Amino acid sequence: MLRTGKADVFAADTGVGYPAAQAVPGAKMVPGLFGMVRVAAALPKGRSPQVHDQLEGLIAKAKREGVVQRAIEANGLKGVSEARN
Repeated sequence: MLRTGKADVFAADTGVGYPAAQAVPGAKMVPGLFGMVRVAAALPKGRSPQVHDQLEGLIAKAKREGVVQRAIEANGLKGVSEARN
């Protein structure tokens, strides 16, 4: 619809928005956000508090050591950022 002029605006998360903008000549991404996609880690019900602590520690370590940021960069995920604590 953008290509044919039947639509002037398209909104999506950055995973869809950046590729769409690259596919339409003259398109541009507007800075800012209108929504946020959150990702969570979960454990099966009944796991011990120690297992919860281990998972939290693993995630914190991955963020602290740059594993999460390197994964974002390695996959070319524009507009994606690591969650703040």
